Amino acid sequence: MRAFFSTVAVVCTLASLGVSGCRYDPEFKDGQLQCSPNGKCPEGYSCRSASNTCFSTISPVGGVPQVILNRFIGNWTLAPTSSVKTTCDDGFVNTNPLSPVTMPMVMKISPGIPGESDLESDLQCPKVGLRVQNAVAHLFDAAPTCTNSAAAPLQTQTWTATQFDIVIPAANPTTAMHTAAYTRVDTFVNGGVVNCTQMVTAPMTKN
Repeated sequence: MRAFFSTVAVVCTLASLGVSGCRYDPEFKDGQLQCSPNGKCPEGYSCRSASNTCFSTISPVGGVPQVILNRFIGNWTLAPTSSVKTTCDDGFVNTNPLSPVTMPMVMKISPGIPGESDLESDLQCPKVGLRVQNAVAHLFDAAPTCTNSAAAPLQTQTWTATQFDIVIPAANPTTAMHTAAYTRVDTFVNGGVVNCTQMVTAPMTKN
């Protein structure tokens, strides 16, 4: 990964009345360039503190028609068929319902932070920033993480989102399919650590 303070070439296009536009050459992919020690990035990029890397503030963030964003914004109830499969390095494997009829889970999707994300999803920790491309919302922030305390013999559980997608079919925009992947680190009171992966599959209906 390159650091922001590495040499960056700037290419400008000249028009008859002056400079019409500039870009960085090479153009950096999101998450490829490391922020400077004081949290700065080149023009057109912002520093994401979760990963200390630079993300574009120009495209595609901010370029999505509001009518598309409105399809996502709102509360979505996860179907009873939603599930989470957990696989751990101690041999534990299990698939559980994620949204039982007696206690359905609801995902809240709200507008994102201008210049940083198109949408924000709040289901359970961690809250994630989303970008919308080709009418599909996907994980924007680099591996958002959160830690919760847990009952003994556990001490804490830490989740890191590595995938977070929401697809809304054009034929039925009040329904959606949510898929996600997380790594989970279980830390025990006795100092033991178990590493797990969790895969989420969740049909949803807009309230």
